[in-house]
Amino acid sequence: TPDPSSKRPEKKRKLLRTSNDTFSSSSSSSSSTLKLDTLHSSLFQLWEELRYTRFSPQLSEFPSRHFLALTFSKEDHPKYYETIKTPIDLNCILETIKKNGYKSEREAKREFLLVFKNAMYWYKTGEVQYKEAEQFKKVVESLWNKYFPVVNGDGKLGKESGVV
Repeated sequence: TPDPSSKRPEKKRKLLRTSNDTFSSSSSSSSSTLKLDTLHSSLFQLWEELRYTRFSPQLSEFPSRHFLALTFSKEDHPKYYETIKTPIDLNCILETIKKNGYKSEREAKREFLLVFKNAMYWYKTGEVQYKEAEQFKKVVESLWNKYFPVVNGDGKLGKESGVV
């Protein structure tokens, strides 16, 4: 018989796309639906595309793994938390998206770019994480123009300027 004092492992949840503006978080024990407005729906799509970006088909792993979750604990790497004033990772951004927590495109873009700016500040030029962060910054800019195109006064698409 199992020990009643032992805790059950928490079941991992997966985000499933169910419609344009609805995502459901499901596990075998529960199911809840998150209603996302247009901003957060676009941010979620951008996040997913960024998450599964590969810079080379030969890569066996997605480079974004370095940026999904901070691997530095305050106890083990206090210098990181002294140096990086606003530690953030892609999973933090995802949680904010799921909670409809961004008030504007500008706020969300700052946080996406901050993930990679932090990495470029912390790692040395030439290190793998630095190079990947540099590439991801460009990917964010490109995806931003895809999901949040700027329309000029003449009704034509224009390039966003000065957002960050």
